[in-house]
Formats: sequence, structure tokens, C-alpha cells
Amino acid sequence: MENFVAVVTSLTGDVWARSFDGSLRLLQVGDGLLPGETLVTATGAEVVLDFEGELVSVGPDQSLLMSASQRSAAPDVSDESVVVDPTLDAILAALDGDGDLLDELEAPAAGTDGAPDGGGASFVQLTRIVEAVDPLAFQFGTIGAESFEGLIFDGATVNDPGTLTTLVNNPNSGTIVVTGDTTNIPPGNTVVIVITDKNNNTVTTSAVVEENGSYTTEDVDVTDLTDGPITIDTSTTDNDGNPVTDQTTVELDIVESEITVETEVDNTGPSITVTGDTTDIPPGSELEVTITDQNGNTVTTTAIVEEDGSYTVDLDITDLTDGDLDIVVTGTDNNGNPVTGTGTDELDAVPSEITVETDVDNTGPSITVTGDTTDIPPGSELEVTITDQNGNTVTTTAIVEEDGSYTVDLDITDLTDGDLDIVVTGTDNNGNPVTGTGTDELDAVPSEITVETDVDNTGPSITVTGDTTDIPPGSELEVTITDQNGNTVTTTAIVEED
Repeated sequence: MENFVAVVTSLTGDVWARSFDGSLRLLQVGDGLLPGETLVTATGAEVVLDFEGELVSVGPDQSLLMSASQRSAAPDVSDESVVVDPTLDAILAALDGDGDLLDELEAPAAGTDGAPDGGGASFVQLTRIVEAVDPLAFQFGTIGAESFEGLIFDGATVNDPGTLTTLVNNPNSGTIVVTGDTTNIPPGNTVVIVITDKNNNTVTTSAVVEENGSYTTEDVDVTDLTDGPITIDTSTTDNDGNPVTDQTTVELDIVESEITVETEVDNTGPSITVTGDTTDIPPGSELEVTITDQNGNTVTTTAIVEEDGSYTVDLDITDLTDGDLDIVVTGTDNNGNPVTGTGTDELDAVPSEITVETDVDNTGPSITVTGDTTDIPPGSELEVTITDQNGNTVTTTAIVEEDGSYTVDLDITDLTDGDLDIVVTGTDNNGNPVTGTGTDELDAVPSEITVETDVDNTGPSITVTGDTTDIPPGSELEVTITDQNGNTVTTTAIVEED
């Protein structure tokens, strides 16, 4: 036990010890790890190690090389400088006294294993054994790497270093396959594969080297990794036990990127709140939010993607025109590709209005209609209708100018003198009808009544006839006959259609 760097005290999931030759040993509670072994934890695994009293927890998808220096305290090696052999004292005593030396030596038939307590097999080894041994004369420790330079024994074989390649299939699906080829790596060796995404999330798996040097994993589930570049690190050991590693990077793109857009307009502000959710866009990323009105005016701001993928932002849209609004939200997904979300809403912050002013020219006769509009798009058509007291109408159109004003002249020759009603209608920026009204008076025709009479003295009676001008048909005329003495007879007459 004292040779172990650490001992497993608890674990969940699969945890291995990988030796120099690449073989994996599945660990259980109570197992120890030796210097030179590498601890490997699978996805979802966790292990607690006891480093001589110091507990260390190792999470999933990790690898940790064990070395003697990781022990909490180096062992006391001072006793290594003492020559220890329980048979030596007995043999020396026999030399100095009356003991039988042969009784203290093992028989030749005992073989080459030496004395039962570890004594040497050769008597010559005892020469001057009683001389003092200075512990400082021996240095105990690790021989430096430079001590082995050029140390090749006769007949030894020097192997070429091993190589390892790494390829990834199906990086755009929920599972990937890691494959590759090896040289100078023993068949049956385990290749440990660690897959790491841009957020340092990892998935660990392994594959076995085939007789032809190739290796292939089963399908590896990478749905818990984040889209974007993923790094695949592979490692094993070659024929000489030396570590061999390789690394490759591919683009993972298994999640469909998306931005949803929801809006709420406050017409009293006016302002707009834009909210939504994102998929496959990194938290903390900036989204550009642009609001465009029907006239092409825009307001732009930015929103930040929260940890849960949502975003929200408020914009002042005082400078935008009433009517339809187009909302566009853009960002960049984990693979660096642009993502766009769109929405629509309506702004109705300004009350719509049409004012009406008129000027009648009775000599024409004609009428000029002018006014101003609010919340009606420049270039829009207004319908202008003039109606006389008999219900006769004259209609034309006027165009809204850039400043919202309008003006139009109408020939009203066909209208009857008297009160005129003026109605101007249009459509505001939100598509709602808007109406403005006014009144005026027409007095273009001189009024006249002609009188003709025919007296019947036998009656006596009188017939009064005539024509009228500018008097409405159906009107009542009062007819009065007065004689020379001031006596009168009064009646009424009705104006005919002609």
C-alpha cells in the first residue's frame, strides 16, 4: 500500500487506471494508483482519491498522471543506507566465536534463491562486511534522464516511435464517430479519446487498436456539447511504452439556430418592448434590434442574450411614423453563422385630423377648399365633396403635401345657390378613415320674379302668372292684388320645377 500514490475512497460511474502500455484497469473503492499510471474518468463519473490523508475529488472527463511527487510527504529513505541482512550478524558471530559457519550458510542444493531471510548465496560477499558504511556515501533518488544517454545494450532493438491519426465523422449530428490509424502501437491497446467544446465541456470515450492498426469508436453522444469548434484529443502508448497523442478540431453544428421576436407597443410613450428567445446563440452575445416604420425611418439598439437564451429591450420610437412597424433582430450562432428573427407591430401614437377652410367665388361660380392634415401620409389622396341644399354634389380629389397641407379648386356652376356642405375624407397612417367638414354659402345667380296678369271683368277675376329665377321649386310665393282705394286680395302660388 505504501507504494500507491493515491487510493480510491469513493466513486460513481466508470473510472480507470491507464498503464504505460495503454491498458485500462477499471477501478473500485479501495484500489490504489501507482506512479506512472494515469487516472481517467468517463463522462458523468466522479472519484475521490486519498493522497496519504489528503482527499481530492476528480470530476468527469478528466485524466490525471500519477507520480511519486504527488504524495503528501516523501517517504523516509534514511534506512536505505543500512546494509540489512539478518544472516550477516549470525555469520560474523560464527567467525569470531565457536559457532559453526556452515550452519549459518544455506546448502548449495537450496538453489539460487538465497538464504531464507534474504542472505547472499556467495561467501565472498562477506569480505570486510564489518567495515563501517557511511550513509552519505550512497545517494538514493531518481537517476536523471541524462544518465541514460547512449545506454543501448548489445542486441537491443530500438523501435520507431508510434504515430496516431484522428478523424471525425458526422459532426453535424447528435452522435459522432472517431476513427484513425496507428503505427508502432500494439494491437489491443486502448486509445483514450477526450472531446472538448468551446465552453470546456468534455465527453470521454475509448477505442481499441485493431490488428491493422486502425481504431474506431462506437457512436459517441455529443448532444451535451455546445455547437462550434470541438477539439478531439486522442492518446495511447507505443511499443516502447511511450505516450503517443494526436489532436484535431472540427465544427459541431447539431442545433438549429433561431431568434423569436415578440413586441408590445406603448402608444402613449411612444415606446416598444421587444422580447424573445434564442437557440444556439451564446449567452452574453449582443443582438442588434432594428425598428423600421412605413417611411423607412429606423431606430436601432442592442440586447444581450441571457443565460436561459432570452432577451428583452425597450426602445423610444418617438421619431417613427404611425402605422406598420417592422422589427428585425440579428445575432451570430455558436458556429459564427448569422441568425435573424423578425416581427411586426403597429404604432398609433398621433391622433389623425383633417381641417377644412373654404372660399366661394360667386362670379364663377367656384369654391377653393384648403386645410391641413395630421397623421396622413404625404402624397395621399383626399376626396373633397361639395353638396348644395338640394343634394346636388360636386366631387374631386386633393393631394396631401409634404407639410401635411392640401388645396383644391372646384367648379360649382351646377350647384344651387344657398348653403353648401364640404366634406374631406382620407386615410391615416394606420389605415383608419379620417373626415374633416366645413360649410359655406353660394350666391351666384341673381334672383327674379316676373309677373303677367289677365283680368276677367265678367267675373270679375284675375290670373297672375310669371317665372322665377333662383327661387327653389316648391317655394311658396305670396300674391297680393291692391286696388286704387287700398283694398287688397292676397293668395299664394307655388313655384314649379321649371
